[in-house]
Amino acid sequence: MSVGPLTIYPQGLALLVAVVTASYVFWRLGVKKKFEEEALLDFVLVTLVGGVAGGRLFYFLFEQNLNWPNFFQIFKVWQGGGALWYGALFGGFIAGSIFASRNFWDLKKIWDTAVPAILLGQAFGSLATHPLESLFFLILFILLNYTRTVELAIGFQVTAYLVLTALGRFLAEFFRFEKTFVFGVNLNQVFSVVIFAVGMVGLREVYQKSKRSLSEDLGGLKMKLKVPRIPKPRIPKPRVPLDFFKKQLHLESRKLEAQEDRLTKEDPLFEPGRTESNPELATEAEEEIGHRRFAAAREAVVGRLEQVKRALLQVKKGKYGKCEVCGKPIDPARLKVDPSATLCLRCQQKKELMEESSAVE
Repeated sequence: MSVGPLTIYPQGLALLVAVVTASYVFWRLGVKKKFEEEALLDFVLVTLVGGVAGGRLFYFLFEQNLNWPNFFQIFKVWQGGGALWYGALFGGFIAGSIFASRNFWDLKKIWDTAVPAILLGQAFGSLATHPLESLFFLILFILLNYTRTVELAIGFQVTAYLVLTALGRFLAEFFRFEKTFVFGVNLNQVFSVVIFAVGMVGLREVYQKSKRSLSEDLGGLKMKLKVPRIPKPRIPKPRVPLDFFKKQLHLESRKLEAQEDRLTKEDPLFEPGRTESNPELATEAEEEIGHRRFAAAREAVVGRLEQVKRALLQVKKGKYGKCEVCGKPIDPARLKVDPSATLCLRCQQKKELMEESSAVE
């Protein structure tokens, strides 16, 4: 079709529409994914240049026997010529990935965003020359665009694109009249198999990652739904300062022994020469009362001394701080008040009640 001096070719027009449409769709999707707007347009430009360069390079390498005399034909895009789809795919992917890495973008995320736009561009681009392929790419666009809306695992879009487009291109090559490479398969189909294998490996990795992520999410959900078990309050067992109590017991034992000796010596009944002096009756009565008083005091001291020695024996056995009756720990607060205690408060109260009952009887 000619417009004045300008000749417009259907394939060129289709490619122009494909580039514009794909660029706009990718820009819109990228903005929704929170990528920088200006950087998205730069990404499109870099990817297009890489795709054209890759497609032309592979075409001349594998179809035109590239050599030095015709090397610069690669750059004469305006003169027509060919381009191989897997070369464009390879060149565009490398260029776009380098740009994305320099902008610290997630490669899987940016290529997932680009897949619907690429498919739409391929649908428009092949409309003039291969209508059936255009329909195939349009169907893929609808399917993968739907999976984008349900938000599957990151990386699914790009790996599914590689698998499906490689499979479609492999089958389409059987209906084209191109030279074969080996066993009736041409070079396009060989590269299709390679791309298909790469896509399957990627899909498997995405599946495994999504499976682990789902398992972790379910585990977290179970933890949230699970009624938390309220642990039984644990009262820390107070530590008995053994050395301190041992020192206190020894000190009290020495004091009680000294007090017992003093009371024995001061008892009037045991004064030296008392039996020789033949005291009067009144004096003897006074001595008897004094003796009883000293005897009572001495008995209390001896009883206390026995209890202290009993506690020291518990220290020696390694059982200090435990009740002699029930074996339960004695409250450290009780030991601070009375280091010689060998019974817990409950057993001590029982003992005192029994002694009171015996006294009443």
